[in-house]
Amino acid sequence: MKSLLYIALLTMVMIFVPSTIGVSSIANSQTLGVSEERMVELYIKSSPSSFQMYHYINKYAEVYKVPLPVAYKIARLETNYKNPLNFRYDHKQISSMNAYGPMQILLSTARDVSGDDTLTKESLLNDIELNVMLSMKYMRQLYDAYHDWSLAAGYYNTGRPQLNDYALAVREVINNGN
Repeated sequence: MKSLLYIALLTMVMIFVPSTIGVSSIANSQTLGVSEERMVELYIKSSPSSFQMYHYINKYAEVYKVPLPVAYKIARLETNYKNPLNFRYDHKQISSMNAYGPMQILLSTARDVSGDDTLTKESLLNDIELNVMLSMKYMRQLYDAYHDWSLAAGYYNTGRPQLNDYALAVREVINNGN
């Protein structure tokens, strides 16, 4: 079930973004021969990166059964993502270890998780949906291997299953629910 905040934000995007993509309302989707689902995706892709993050974290955490507090904590730890109203959020970050995008994925890891050797640094840096989807898929794989979200987070952060400060921060949100 979508939260009221999510519905309110989606409504805002539907009101303010259509002019940027040349569509006046979802009602026009039938006239244009475009499905409502496709129109919503166009709205989301045209929205600020902070809103896209919110949408895709919710979407792919559900798909890959990653607890939302874990998904949001990783986004916060990796690139200081706070919430959908943080319009100054910059998803195009590159770490000192050459991890890319909003969830800071290494290109080699992204290629392994996706099975696609043609993935590029640019796609990880620019495609928020791809980056978040691969991150959630990877976290699910790590959880399936270690049966512990904290160890999975430690591995995500360092490449080894360990309880470092990063993993302990994830454990705290699991225990406290925030």
